[in-house]
Amino acid sequence: MEKLVWIGLLLLSVWLVPAADLVTDAGKKYENVEIRKIAAGCVQIRHKGGEATIALEELPENFIAALSIRQRYALQSLVDIKMPDGKVYYKTSIKSLGSGFVFITHLHGNDKIPFKDLPRKYLATFTRRQLEAVNKVPEKKKASAAAAPADSKNAAATPASAAVQDEKTADGRKIYTGPRGGKYYINDAGRKVYLRKNK
Repeated sequence: MEKLVWIGLLLLSVWLVPAADLVTDAGKKYENVEIRKIAAGCVQIRHKGGEATIALEELPENFIAALSIRQRYALQSLVDIKMPDGKVYYKTSIKSLGSGFVFITHLHGNDKIPFKDLPRKYLATFTRRQLEAVNKVPEKKKASAAAAPADSKNAAATPASAAVQDEKTADGRKIYTGPRGGKYYINDAGRKVYLRKNK
């Protein structure tokens, strides 16, 4: 009996929690909004005056930011994306994320789109993890960026170091000199592989 009372009180407290208001970018106001469903780039809501379906481009960014990770993923799925040049990708879904790019599937195939070219509202749906994946610098770029200052520093130091830059491994890979004098090459995965010193 006590258990039933507690469950009843819990349900009552959830019911009494006031729902938020929503004002779309077009200025339409919905009071006491409860999300019913998120699908195909739209949010279906129940509000004081009934029910409504609001498209992603009409949602305010603070409303999108308040959505859970699962809800944001749902909002990204099967959504139509209108690009700045007027091109529209219909029923898109994110296939994968790369450094500065989003790979999408859509009604007419697959495409690789620069992250910066995506519409602002669509970008607002990205979770922290997705943003980290898009902004991640590939290992190859990291390795070459780390190697470049070391090479130029060593090259300026002595003429002998310039000769080291021309050295290659048996399979033709360029040999670099690290800041502490160690020699390495970059493998297929973009990682440094240090060479053992001959004793």
